[in-house]
Amino acid sequence: MRSFQLAGTTQAQQSLRFEAEDVTGPKNAWQTNRLSENKWNLWSTDKDAAKKWSGGAVLQSPQVMKERDKPEEGAPPLRTIVRKLRPGQYFVEIGGVGRPLAISLDGKNWRKIEGSSRNLGLLDVGKGGFELWVDDRYASATNPGSSYYDYLVFTPLPNPNRKPKVKGFAETRIEEPLGRGVLAMPMDGGRIYVGWRLLKGDPEDIAFDVYRRANGAPSQKLNQAPLAKTTNFLDENPVAGVRNEYLVVPVAAGKTGKPSEIAAAVPSEQGKNYLSFKLNGDHTFQKCGIADLNGDGVYDYVIKQPGDNIDPYEKYWKPSPETYKIEAYQADGTFLWRYDMGWAIEQGISDTDSEKKSNVRWLFDCRGNILRDDLDWGFGLRTIWWDADLQRELLRGSRVLKYGSDKDLGTVEGSAVGFADVLGDWREEVIVSKAGELRIYSTTIPASDRRVCLMQDPIYRLDVCLQAMGYTQCPMTTQCLSDE
Repeated sequence: MRSFQLAGTTQAQQSLRFEAEDVTGPKNAWQTNRLSENKWNLWSTDKDAAKKWSGGAVLQSPQVMKERDKPEEGAPPLRTIVRKLRPGQYFVEIGGVGRPLAISLDGKNWRKIEGSSRNLGLLDVGKGGFELWVDDRYASATNPGSSYYDYLVFTPLPNPNRKPKVKGFAETRIEEPLGRGVLAMPMDGGRIYVGWRLLKGDPEDIAFDVYRRANGAPSQKLNQAPLAKTTNFLDENPVAGVRNEYLVVPVAAGKTGKPSEIAAAVPSEQGKNYLSFKLNGDHTFQKCGIADLNGDGVYDYVIKQPGDNIDPYEKYWKPSPETYKIEAYQADGTFLWRYDMGWAIEQGISDTDSEKKSNVRWLFDCRGNILRDDLDWGFGLRTIWWDADLQRELLRGSRVLKYGSDKDLGTVEGSAVGFADVLGDWREEVIVSKAGELRIYSTTIPASDRRVCLMQDPIYRLDVCLQAMGYTQCPMTTQCLSDE
């Protein structure tokens, strides 16, 4: 058994990994480094096995060229028993699965899993531990061959009682523990933009030092004096052609604080203003919830897929082709689990007026005065804090435009499903859905001042939550920033 930390706070959750061969039997069901027709192969001589397989070995089935009629055909069924687990609920993932594999939680009822369904979801584990049966009875329709069983990962569901119990009305607000949210983005000309959070609990005199390391060299401080005006920095001379790692260290009252997490980027001449990770499939998504799922101070993402809608209006309605699923991903793209919502939740969403045409919207300032009344841009006007001033800019289609001049400030590819200050300084990011991919677009325009992370504003934070429930609207702050 190996444990690995997914978090850096006292509320962190540890994932436990078990190598399949250590917790599975019977041992006479496999041979070592020998592929046969009726036994599993504990394979460790594969090329680059240490890189391909956890622990450098994997259980390989005989080749499955067609579906097997009986479990006795091919290799015998395997039984995995994991005792070293505390009772509770765990997200369970089977590692190494590519081609179909048969699994059962009771040894009687079997189902097929493949690479895209290797996460078994949230399961209850009792005092007796966890049991799983594995067999090689299913064949790949497109690429038949051996199946693989490498490891099991158990990620505990966060303890719902980790927050203090409240009697009567709460006197204090429970807040998310956030890290610095360091962001490193390559810019045109081989430069790298670095941004980070100012936190609500930071002292007023806090400043920051920025460090870079690359090519195995010791960390190098990049600024001469601690940075106190903004929470971003432009590295004009990163090490070309390699990964540059950045961290920030707070300085207050002459003392240094806890170093931040690391963010990294490779310089390029063309730049790139987004982070991304691959989804567990080629689907798009229509909703995105933002939350710290494992208590490490880093925001993770829960999406609702697919991104399709079927208008429930009687003239347009048709049966849904598939069900909605909820999927959870860590910030680094690690796929945690998938929950199928079933056929009780249909892929439907209604039009605002069934006229199938754009609706004219009005734009107001913070005092309620009409600024523009000709915004024929469809349902809702999307605005984001993007450049260095306190006026939100316009997101029109794929373009970020400067309000009042329509100056082009950047391009966003894909369907925007959320807006929130999830990384870097106080400006906002755009969460975008593309086929098989989640992107997070962020500005690389240097700021002119610094502000506390907007996600620590309770009104703003609740508005971000609402984006995952209905029509996507821009989150509002407790006070209008441009009216300060």
